[in-house]
Amino acid sequence: PAASFTDSAGNHWQYVAEGTANALQFGCKGDWAGNDGTATNNLFCLQAAAAWAGVPSSGAASSGFGNTVYVPKGAYMICGSFNNTAYALAVPRGVTLNGAGPGFTTQIIECAANPSGNYTVELCDSNAKVGQYGCKISNMTINSQQIAGITSGSAAVYSNSGQQFVLAENVEIDAGFKGCIKYEIGKGGAANDIWI
Repeated sequence: PAASFTDSAGNHWQYVAEGTANALQFGCKGDWAGNDGTATNNLFCLQAAAAWAGVPSSGAASSGFGNTVYVPKGAYMICGSFNNTAYALAVPRGVTLNGAGPGFTTQIIECAANPSGNYTVELCDSNAKVGQYGCKISNMTINSQQIAGITSGSAAVYSNSGQQFVLAENVEIDAGFKGCIKYEIGKGGAANDIWI
């Protein structure tokens, strides 16, 4: 639904793209400027963009891969959790969230109100009973520095099923009190993880 709208004449429009989508077209705003209260919560628009990108393109196999979501320069605050899970932003299999670059270029910033035990980004579906391929974050900063406490075992980036493909490339993690990355063998069985 975040990729559709109705114009003033009552015409329904649906966003359709082959390849790369832009997070701004799903309502995201990189407007965090040091204050959670005045920033847009981008969790739902980023999740909607990722869900859209996770739908296999026409002609792809049922286990096929999705698309890339470009997240332009800006600081995108996320607050809350995905479907009441232990992670905020979930990147489905076959989906790449690609920013404009790390540092102060493209930032995903976890809000201060999130639980200290949550993961900021979850790569592939941690509840899947099979290995998952192609989930990736690239060219961005993941920032969890606002979380004031620490819960043992929490990390900014988590995966237990992403494998065989690069999971992160050119990513800066400002974890604060959390660990940077937690990767473990999950329900999908043996896996290897690749980080560049």
